[in-house]
Amino acid sequence: MIERKKVLMFLFVAVFIVALTFELHKPINLSFCSEVLVVPDMFERISWAIGNASNGDIVLVKSNVTAYHETKIHVNKSLTIVGERKETTVIDGSNGSEVIVLIAADNVVIENFTLRNMNLQSLDPAIRLYKTQNVTVKNLIVKNVPIGIEIFSSNRSDIIYNEIKGTRGVYIRDHSSNNTLLGNTFENNNIAVHIADRTCKFNEIHHNNFINNTNNIINYGSIIADAGYPSGGNYWSDHVSEDLYNGPYQNESGSDGILDEPYDSLDNYPFANPIINIQITIDGKQCVIVQVSTSSNLTYYQFDQADNTLTFFVKGLEEINGSIRLAVPKELTTLSPYNWTILIFNSDIKKVNPDWSSEDAQNFYIYFTYHHVSTQKIEVVLPENISMLMLTLLVSTLTILIATKHRKKIKRGG
Repeated sequence: MIERKKVLMFLFVAVFIVALTFELHKPINLSFCSEVLVVPDMFERISWAIGNASNGDIVLVKSNVTAYHETKIHVNKSLTIVGERKETTVIDGSNGSEVIVLIAADNVVIENFTLRNMNLQSLDPAIRLYKTQNVTVKNLIVKNVPIGIEIFSSNRSDIIYNEIKGTRGVYIRDHSSNNTLLGNTFENNNIAVHIADRTCKFNEIHHNNFINNTNNIINYGSIIADAGYPSGGNYWSDHVSEDLYNGPYQNESGSDGILDEPYDSLDNYPFANPIINIQITIDGKQCVIVQVSTSSNLTYYQFDQADNTLTFFVKGLEEINGSIRLAVPKELTTLSPYNWTILIFNSDIKKVNPDWSSEDAQNFYIYFTYHHVSTQKIEVVLPENISMLMLTLLVSTLTILIATKHRKKIKRGG
């Protein structure tokens, strides 16, 4: 009888632990008292909405037929300021000389805007972070301005997934440290990134595209220009090297999408091809980024959550080999690339294996090649994770079977 109680207690504890794990992995639904202020429905100007907002509120700016002509938008509260769509939610500086957006508060998020048209002789940027912490500047298009983003005496901010063209990109100065520049494209700038002085330390600059800039980086501080191996560094259009090897020392035979020679003693793992960041939404809530680096022209992509499949359409010169390097977050699959299915659609369907694969704590990485035949379709089928509910049922079933077997053994012995 005592043995039976022990078995039942073990069964209960096992099921409880697995069920608790399942609950801990479920998204937590927190209810905040944030107000959403809509421009132009509730306020005609963005600055007016900010003036009427409270800490923690959201300012939603709708796309408009004409641009919002505003300057010196002063963000002095912890707000999330979101444009409806970055290409069509435009803040125009009207060729003036003053900063368009001044952020002077901690914990601000600004995303999904185009900022444009300032006096190019001005010394002011489109966006200035002024003595702040934990600011996120995301998904912006910045063009025809003297300076894109200035980080002044500000720390631990994220400048991510922006396009900054034809200007001086990001200017970091005066004790600005531990900021991250990730997933940005700097193109046709006089200076893409300028670290102004030695008081600016430990700023991370990786997974960006540096394309046709006069100066990619002017650095008088200290920077970290790659995220190690296998994650990689940046793409530099002026870096000429081969990709014949892989591994942390780039001395193992076989390509991995990382060039074999470091870039300018800054970046130990420069990408062979430009980086494209694909945002994927899981269950309508959680967003993850799949990173694609390809020698082909990527014309279309999608993620089918029902089939857990990434689909790409690529173009390239016929009869020339193309390549794709993928970084896939482990939220999409926990099974290694050897369990993935890669299909190349030409006149027939060909299954290929990765030429190289690796992983770290966050992502799986694969590199594979294919033969171009005009426009072609590529599918990467990811094996689905075992859900926590299924795992709970599996453990429960196994535990019951073990308990039943144990009871029979006790009966035979008794």
